[in-house]
Amino acid sequence: MMINKDARQCLDLSYSSLKEVKSYLQNAREIIEEQEIKTNIDNRLDEVNQLITNCETLSKDYYKNMQ
Repeated sequence: MMINKDARQCLDLSYSSLKEVKSYLQNAREIIEEQEIKTNIDNRLDEVNQLITNCETLSKDYYKNMQ
């Protein structure tokens, strides 16, 4: 049962960390004026959003399997 608790904690921590990274990237994008850097940030935001979606899916699957 400890492995299940650890897995849940890892998913929760990953999700909250990704949300924080997303916030930092969004804030940086607002401050930076150079278009090339903004484009790079947009690309990283797309990747982070995909990771967040993956984490949400894993969490849903995890909780579904725990019932």
